[in-house]
Amino acid sequence: MRILLFGKIRQEVVRESEERVMRIESNTLKNLLLGTGFVLLGVLMLSLTQGKTDLSRDHQLIYLMGLFILLAGTATILLNERVVILVYPERGSLTVRTSSLRGSEVRVIPFAAIRSVDVVKLGQTHKGTRSYHLNIALKTGEKILTRRNSRDGDEINELARELSGLIGCKTDEAPAPQPIELGQILVSLSGAILVYVAWYRFTVGPWCRAMWFGTAPPVVMLLTFTAIMLVVRRRS
Repeated sequence: MRILLFGKIRQEVVRESEERVMRIESNTLKNLLLGTGFVLLGVLMLSLTQGKTDLSRDHQLIYLMGLFILLAGTATILLNERVVILVYPERGSLTVRTSSLRGSEVRVIPFAAIRSVDVVKLGQTHKGTRSYHLNIALKTGEKILTRRNSRDGDEINELARELSGLIGCKTDEAPAPQPIELGQILVSLSGAILVYVAWYRFTVGPWCRAMWFGTAPPVVMLLTFTAIMLVVRRRS
């Protein structure tokens, strides 16, 4: 019985290995590295206040900022997703495997449900588009984010043409808005807080609890957040 069972499994593995499969993997390692860097920085800042029973105002601020950065880094790691797409032309379907520390999900999507393979262009400079993202659009209007991107437009466009050729759908290379990523928000928010803290220290005076009240904090941090977000999205 065990020999027959092993033989059956082996036949299935050989049959699957002979099947033509296209594999597309996300490249979200930079988000994971960013979250890890935030965690290490937060731990370092918290360690500066460890063992102190009577914290000064400066140490209180370092503690709060370290705690925020630690939580932001932890959230980035938890929300970071790895996407693997397996395309089976003979089956007429593709499998989307999404995994993160929060869990995993597997979806099987038939080719008939796919409307197009989209190449999303993000950011413009005098040299051209800054980054290209590969998405899959379903006929229901849903967007499947492959999390695959590159600064090389030829790479993503070639990948899109190959994928659409296997599926039998059109390729949409028109510019489209790309959703803001969590990492971009965290970087912009952290930068806005750091800029405001530095601005207050050198232009107003020593740090205190009152520095977080009034109209100055939201105005300065909002302007700084917007400026940093624009720079981050242009360079992403």
